[in-house]
Amino acid sequence: MMLDRMVGVIVDCALYDQGQRLPYDPEVDTLTQLDEHPGAFAWIGFAMPTVDELTDACDRLGITDEVDVHEVLAPHRQPVLSVEGKVIHVVLRTARYVDRDEKISLGELTLLVTERAVISIRYGHASPLSKLRRELESEPELLHAGPPAVL
Repeated sequence: MMLDRMVGVIVDCALYDQGQRLPYDPEVDTLTQLDEHPGAFAWIGFAMPTVDELTDACDRLGITDEVDVHEVLAPHRQPVLSVEGKVIHVVLRTARYVDRDEKISLGELTLLVTERAVISIRYGHASPLSKLRRELESEPELLHAGPPAVL
C-alpha cells in the first residue's frame, strides 16, 4: 500500500531536505522518496488513523518493534513522554476555546519522532498543525535541524 494514497486519514505528508519541503511526486510515495534522499526526513500527519494505517506507517519506517500501536492510539488522560529504542513518543492534551459556543473543545496530539521521520496523530479539532507547518517551512534554517525542530 502506498502511504500517500490512504484516503481520509493523512492530513499532510511531506519530505524535507536541507530545510526545504521537496515537491510532491504523485507517482512515488513519500517514504519511497525518503529512501532516495539520505539527509531528508518525512513528516506524516494523521487524523484519527486506524490500527492498520498506523502499523503500515511504522512498518515502512522500521519502528514496529519500538511502537505499541494500540497504546499509541488509545486515549490518554495525561501527557506522555517516553523513549523506546530510537523513537520518542509524546502525547499532549490540547484545548481550544470556541467563543461562539462558549465551550472548550478538547483534543489530543501524539508525536512519534525518529531520526528521519515525524508521525503526528491528532484527535479532535483542538490540535491542528497546518499553522505550525507553515511557520516551520518559512524558517528553513530551523527546519534544517530535522525532526527535533518539529518536536
